[in-house]
Amino acid sequence: MPLQIPFYSRNKSNVQPPDVGFWEDVGNNYARQYKGMYRGYNALFEEFATQEAEEDFEWWNNIEGYEDQIEYLSQAKNISHLEYLKENLNIQREIRAKLERGSIAPAIVAGIFDPLNVALAFPIFNTGLKATWAAKNALGFATESAKIALPFAVTREAIRAPFDPYATPTEVGLNIASETIFAGVFGYGVRKAANGIMRPKIAQAIKNYDDYLFARGKDPTNINGVPVKNKTSTKKRTDGSKVGAYFSKKNNEIVWDKKYIKSQFDKKAWLNPKVVGVKPLPDYLFETPDDWARFVLHHEKMHVEMPFLKLKERFESVNPNTKYTRINYENDINDLAIEDYSKGFGIKETAGTKSFLFNIITTAGKRILNNKNVPNEVKRTYVSLFYNASLNLEGNIAGTAIQSAHARTIPYASKGNELNKTIKRAYVNQLKGSPSPTQFLGVDIDAVNVKLGNYGANAKDYDTWYKNFINFHVDMITDPSFDMALYHALPDLDKKALAAIKTFFNDFETALRASGKLGDDAGKRAKISELQKNVDFHKLEIEKLNKSKLDGSTRKNYITQLQNNLDKEKKQLNDLIAYKDKNHRKMVNREFYNTKTEKRDFGKVRYTMLMFNQDAAPIQRKITTLNIELQKVKGNKNYLGGEEFSAKSVPHQKQIDKLETEIEFLKGDLDNPIRTYAFPHYFNKELLLNDVSARENLTQVIANAYRKKGSKTYWDDNTQKYISKDATDDKISRELAEESVLHILENSELDILVPRSGKSKHLMQRVLDIPTHELKEFLIFDERVIQSYANKMGFHVEFGKKMGSMTIDDVLDRHEYVMRSQGKLNENEIARIRADMLSEYEREAGIHIQNPNKGIIRFGKFQFGNQQKVVRNLKSIAGMTYLPLAGLSALIDAIGMPLFKHGPRNVFNGAMDAINGDFPAMLKMGDQLRDYGGEALEGQLPIVQNRYLSDSVRDIQPKFTERFIQGAEKVFYRANAMSGVTVAGKRLSDALLVPTFYKRIQSIKNNESIIEGGKDVTDSVIEDLSKYGLDIPTIKRLADMPFSMSERGSARVDITEWSMKTQADRDLIQTFMTYRAQHARNTIVHATAFDKPVMMDGFMYVRMNPMLKAMGYTPDKRASTTNVQMVRLESAYFGIPFQFMSFPLAATNKIAMQFFDPNVQHRITGMLSLLGMSYVVLKLKKPDWWFENKDYSEILMRTVDQSGVTGIYMDLAYHALHSALAHGLYNDNNSWIKGKFQPSVYDDLFDKFGAAPSMVREWLLSAYDLTVGNGEEGLKRGLRNLPLIGLYGMNRDIEHMFHTRNY
Repeated sequence: MPLQIPFYSRNKSNVQPPDVGFWEDVGNNYARQYKGMYRGYNALFEEFATQEAEEDFEWWNNIEGYEDQIEYLSQAKNISHLEYLKENLNIQREIRAKLERGSIAPAIVAGIFDPLNVALAFPIFNTGLKATWAAKNALGFATESAKIALPFAVTREAIRAPFDPYATPTEVGLNIASETIFAGVFGYGVRKAANGIMRPKIAQAIKNYDDYLFARGKDPTNINGVPVKNKTSTKKRTDGSKVGAYFSKKNNEIVWDKKYIKSQFDKKAWLNPKVVGVKPLPDYLFETPDDWARFVLHHEKMHVEMPFLKLKERFESVNPNTKYTRINYENDINDLAIEDYSKGFGIKETAGTKSFLFNIITTAGKRILNNKNVPNEVKRTYVSLFYNASLNLEGNIAGTAIQSAHARTIPYASKGNELNKTIKRAYVNQLKGSPSPTQFLGVDIDAVNVKLGNYGANAKDYDTWYKNFINFHVDMITDPSFDMALYHALPDLDKKALAAIKTFFNDFETALRASGKLGDDAGKRAKISELQKNVDFHKLEIEKLNKSKLDGSTRKNYITQLQNNLDKEKKQLNDLIAYKDKNHRKMVNREFYNTKTEKRDFGKVRYTMLMFNQDAAPIQRKITTLNIELQKVKGNKNYLGGEEFSAKSVPHQKQIDKLETEIEFLKGDLDNPIRTYAFPHYFNKELLLNDVSARENLTQVIANAYRKKGSKTYWDDNTQKYISKDATDDKISRELAEESVLHILENSELDILVPRSGKSKHLMQRVLDIPTHELKEFLIFDERVIQSYANKMGFHVEFGKKMGSMTIDDVLDRHEYVMRSQGKLNENEIARIRADMLSEYEREAGIHIQNPNKGIIRFGKFQFGNQQKVVRNLKSIAGMTYLPLAGLSALIDAIGMPLFKHGPRNVFNGAMDAINGDFPAMLKMGDQLRDYGGEALEGQLPIVQNRYLSDSVRDIQPKFTERFIQGAEKVFYRANAMSGVTVAGKRLSDALLVPTFYKRIQSIKNNESIIEGGKDVTDSVIEDLSKYGLDIPTIKRLADMPFSMSERGSARVDITEWSMKTQADRDLIQTFMTYRAQHARNTIVHATAFDKPVMMDGFMYVRMNPMLKAMGYTPDKRASTTNVQMVRLESAYFGIPFQFMSFPLAATNKIAMQFFDPNVQHRITGMLSLLGMSYVVLKLKKPDWWFENKDYSEILMRTVDQSGVTGIYMDLAYHALHSALAHGLYNDNNSWIKGKFQPSVYDDLFDKFGAAPSMVREWLLSAYDLTVGNGEEGLKRGLRNLPLIGLYGMNRDIEHMFHTRNY
């Protein structure tokens, strides 16, 4: 074989250009579409827009090599502009040269995933276009697709061609023609697939909702063949009271007097049963009169399905010595009716939600809602309190709907924000005579001017002015000696702000009282009555148990019965064994003899033996149980059938003791009105801990108040009784005051901020009943207090509306009783569910961090640092270090998700509305979402960064370091555009939502099918609206509200035009705005407690074990059950590994799982638009050289990873891959599956601990390199891991500075 001599040439034209890879070719198609367009728009509207053309600039002297583009270059205004245009030409030449060497397949793929195609309703994805889907066959579909493709193809080229200097009329025409033809051909295939594959599966997946009693808001006319007659009831009880509903066997009908039953709602008949011995029902079951009426019919349904004799037989088979009474029957019917009434609130079962991968990422919500053994009542309560509408629920298809307290709390946050804005306007008006604050990228320019002295030497900074202003308000409200002349001398804006403060707190007080969270004496007495009825029930149960003790002939008969049952089981077991032995031989000789091999198949023999053993096992267990029971009853004369008397009576007695303690507490709290405070009493703990004189002054103020009152009565948790102390003595008043100060310093903010909300009784009373003006020097007067108050009080108001008179402890106790009664969960599982409900409550109520001052290092009683603050600051810095391009990432769901949620047809209609001059009205709707729906907080609070970061704690009293970091965060997330992109995405989503929403609710109101794109989408629409808590009656009320129309017929809404006269009117507005706000947060993805493991928020509940006990942990009484002790662990360190997991965890529910639900619309559009935008963003993020060494598989993996379509799973896959690479278990050099980087063992270890530890490690390594003489490497490492460096490409400048490339 001759020697091959390599060929070298200095003439580049002689060298064959390298082959273009598949994905590189895809990228080149995107570059042709977007790169020139981007640079063209940038030159036209940004970089050179404001520059004037230089009169003496001779552009024609600098165009050598570009003579073919004289007309294009003639627009140059100066030399910089000319060079920019020449660079455009170079880019286009290079792209076209590469495309000439490419193939058709990458071009097709690029077209399919091109987000502009989707955005312009490219027909192959525009499954909503009526004419297309109305076609009777695939050929008709193709024809209609091609018809509609033509105008879109023209629009697409009209956007692209003006910025492509090499575009020719022929090329543009060919592009339009090929796109139109391709749409028709591809549309043919899509319709074929839809007809043959998708539609049958979708039809099969839609759940049958006929078994829901009130499906789609319709009253049932029959139940299991028994007619339901909605008519006036004439039946009376013995006391003369009317029976609202009953099952008449004689007439074989259910009489249901719906009007009368609803009229009894305000009397809360379920808390006061007419029949003695019937248990009161939990107050949280019924929010509206319709709820109560529906439950009553469910109750009668159970009478039809479960007659007395059937339940009597079931009961006495388990309790043969206990008589089954009509009282037992009514209680059982109620329990069954509650379960039937509460069904439909588990997570809808799809291929995704029932998968191992979905459930292994465990959260409190999944453990409750995705567990078939958890009672329906528990699931319903969870949804009512905490659900975020991210996934469809089982009953949504039937119109089952609840808007959770979590969701309805969102608008409350805007109240605090609006008040602070009103106060800020008053301050700015004093500064410069104008109420409009000046900001740039989150930086308060007015504050900068104050520090520079530009507003005069006497101008105060905002914090100082704010504190003085609140002092003024407090004195005016609570100090009798206040001179009102001072108020009358104030500017109008100051008066408006003072009035707003008063209104803000008065409104919350009114709402809290209405919801029962600020209990007056009437509410307390009603609660006492309810508790007493429960006490009576448990006492009656113990009395029944006493009567059922075995003695004399009853005991002898029971022994005989047990022995007979035992003999019967033994005989059955012996018969089974004999049958097994006989048939085993027969099977071996006949069935399992293989004639080909002439051998017996002993594998099948062993299986048969196992099968028979499994049949025998339950019989053997019964025999063992009966033997134990027989021995117990023979040896104990007081033994009850089934269980010992003490085992049955003790739980009842515990409940009696607990309820009677609660009654005693409430009785002692009567005639103890809560003083209306002018401002929340949040004490300045930093001042009190560090300033001895301040602490002494507070002690004296409190002691004086006690002496003035004469005594102090308080609840003692240890003795479970009230203790009263004479406070007239100086020594005693001093001791009481010191105790109060200690309580203030030791307890979290909510114990002081919120009345009657703590974990123990002494925390459920006001710490101090002292006027605010006497305490103001010890309180924090800061805008953070108002915001914290609004957030937390909002949830407490909604909790009260949902739960009625029940506290969280009542709810937990009720759930424990229900779970144990149903017997489907073991004791450990019951304890887990109880702790999960408590965890979710603490997170939503904002009390999950109960030890905020815990130190980093402890030595005995001494501690150093503050764990929460240090961890929070490190996480904030890590965010600013590793998320410089988060604004680009946000573009993916800001553009892709509206297409997913609304469909390309509605996106296109919205674009046309904007083009036709309706943009201001669309902006106004977005403003209302911002103001009424809580979205205005995006710029003021860390909501935006929390999309990507896990940070649920913000200090209400930050020091200089925290203030500086929080200010830097605000600037950073505006500078990297994440704040702006997020807000814009939500406003876009809302503008697209309202027109479609209006059309849909009008169809529902008129009982019409909802036809979109030629398809009946009624099921999908009702399921989606129900997910957000909109049931059919609510939808019909919303349909009657005033909407306006644009010129193109698109609906617009102005919420200020809606009536707010009645509470029902205001509740409807809140419901509508909650729907819009929650829809926006599910479109532009935000993580909530439902999406995240509890541990991410810095605490968790675990079972008590010997190790924890030895460490000094004690059981948490709230989380523990009667039989299982739970321990509360709290540490800021728990959340560190999850810092950047908020978005992927939320995306798992809100994006990834949606693709598995066949009733979700626009799934294909959504996936393609997210993937397409992800690739575009990847191209924008990475420099060209980054793609040089990447093959198509790695680029695809990166594209999928950041798109969100796989949720958390791609993150986990990369973590696993990096571990394998680090430990030498895998080599990606010879595989298409590649890691993001080549980690060392230590890299991988710190990567698992989270971003903050990895960042600190890099700092330390950088410092080490600098100290040992490896200066360049140390400097590079340090600079790459500093915050803010990644903004605007500064990281690339640093890489170029050191001639390195970070792959």
